[in-house]
Amino acid sequence: MWYVILPQALYNMLPSMLSQFISTIKETTLGYVINVNELTFAANQINNQLLTKPFQVFFILAMTYYVVCFSLTQLALWLERRIAHKRRGVSAAQLLSDEGALPPAVAAN
Repeated sequence: MWYVILPQALYNMLPSMLSQFISTIKETTLGYVINVNELTFAANQINNQLLTKPFQVFFILAMTYYVVCFSLTQLALWLERRIAHKRRGVSAAQLLSDEGALPPAVAAN
């Protein structure tokens, strides 16, 4: 029974776990308020050393957060779409065709 329930449970909770992970990354900047050494704290330390380029330092920080959160969000959306297709019983060829990986003539075969 363990071998049947665990894969189904992981399959069902993976998209929500990814969403929770993304929100955790977004909320780590709040750790800066209570003086936790994290990415924003490191950017502030670099800014204190350079003193003349705060815009560049915090722009790089913002772009880093954006790239990480955007890529993880896209991964979560792709995973949710894939799970929805599998639950509907769509074949792998149709899934790839929907995403533009295969031309329609190849997917029909």
